[in-house]
Amino acid sequence: MAACDGGLGERTIYRVRFENTVSGLRTGAAVSFNGIRVGEVTNLQLNPENPGQVFVTIAIDTGTPVRSDTQARIDVQGLMGSPSISLSGGSPNLPAPVASKGEPPLLIAGASTGQDLTQSAREVLGRIDKILAENSDSLHDTIANFDTFSAASRAIRKASTQSSPVSRRHLAARRRRALCPHSI
Repeated sequence: MAACDGGLGERTIYRVRFENTVSGLRTGAAVSFNGIRVGEVTNLQLNPENPGQVFVTIAIDTGTPVRSDTQARIDVQGLMGSPSISLSGGSPNLPAPVASKGEPPLLIAGASTGQDLTQSAREVLGRIDKILAENSDSLHDTIANFDTFSAASRAIRKASTQSSPVSRRHLAARRRRALCPHSI
């Protein structure tokens, strides 16, 4: 295992091979293990020998229990979040992956990882579209009510600034009394 210390403690370097797209993934993106942030992406590289593959180099905390069967996938935090790498699982009785030919240990992401992300995004957008379609009348009414309320608010504000001189003097006297209650 390759190890480094990037100022944040001892880190272990791994490479993750993806068989599909890693759309939006960038250097510095988070790497989590079972939902806990343990590191970051340090490099992305196309495989010159196989254009369908992408190698992603990650640096993670040395104590992270990565095993040879640990699963890697692209994950997105929230609806509009940035892509990150999520590691999970691994059998406690299996060894950690080992380096070979001078390269860091290799983890292999599932073949459908990028497709799953794209499909999930499509499903979320489809659900949003359905909700908007089912509630279009209510949304239209709410926007119309907001417009009516805004117009009424503007009319009240305009009327209050154009009040009679007697009303303005009365308001000024009330303000003075509120500021100096003992000076009547």
